[in-house]
Amino acid sequence: MHSWIDVATVTATKNLKGGLVVRSAAGLPFLLVQGMEVAFVPPQLDVPRRARVLQVQSRTSDEAVVLFDELTTAEQAFALKGCHCLVRRSDLDPEDLRDWDALNHWNGWRICEESGQELGTILEVEERPMQLCLHMAPAEPAYEGEELLIPLVDEFIVDVDEEQSLLVLRLPTGLIEAQRS
Repeated sequence: MHSWIDVATVTATKNLKGGLVVRSAAGLPFLLVQGMEVAFVPPQLDVPRRARVLQVQSRTSDEAVVLFDELTTAEQAFALKGCHCLVRRSDLDPEDLRDWDALNHWNGWRICEESGQELGTILEVEERPMQLCLHMAPAEPAYEGEELLIPLVDEFIVDVDEEQSLLVLRLPTGLIEAQRS
């Protein structure tokens, strides 16, 4: 189990004092609170890699304007647009992570392309700094023993069929082939 979890993404700058619009990661409620330490990934030049939450304001269910102690200029805030906010697992309420941890119940599920072509079986859902990834054992016998990675992003998911333990995806052309080269 990893000690840092990707809980949010910086989507925009809000003001000239370093305010950021931050959206919660898929499957999680908004988790940033005053005093929490955040690591920004990927790291940016001339911007602190870590900062503490000073204030959370203008909040909706999955988005808020957040002020950080180390960010004081619009230039710093702008450099962090698109970065992910990682926090220590130990700083979070385990109940807030219930849905996120539940992704591991996908281990052993089949993965199919939207066209119906079976791609393989999920071996593991891995937490990476930028996003979750599916480790997949390919269905094709010619690739037995290989393991492929598929980014787990909302844009790829077409259907989650609990009854059949099936994840239906719409993958970009060449994603799987590129890993086999």
